[in-house]
Amino acid sequence: MCVIGITSQINVEELLEKRVQSRFSGSKIFLNFINSKVNSFKDRIEKFRSLLSLTEDSQLSTSFITKWNNKVNELCDDEVVIDVLKQQFYITRNEKIFTNFVVCILVSSIIF
Repeated sequence: MCVIGITSQINVEELLEKRVQSRFSGSKIFLNFINSKVNSFKDRIEKFRSLLSLTEDSQLSTSFITKWNNKVNELCDDEVVIDVLKQQFYITRNEKIFTNFVVCILVSSIIF
């Protein structure tokens, strides 16, 4: 048996009764609607760069800001980073999810 559902709610399965939830095999495919106005991958790299870059008006020293931004530029040119960002870009083009993705990367790199 195959069940196809269309909804805008990501947590729709949680709204089902327990006996109905138990009938699902766990195989789910989530597809995001891709809007025709979605930016290109090049724009996504620039968004990544802008999220990580420091502005000159921060209270940090200019030399630190320059070094940080240079490292961010190197990171944006790294093939491994580009591959990961491409995978994420093709999974979802949602800006909120992307921003959370970048924040998680930063937090995990700071903690560990």
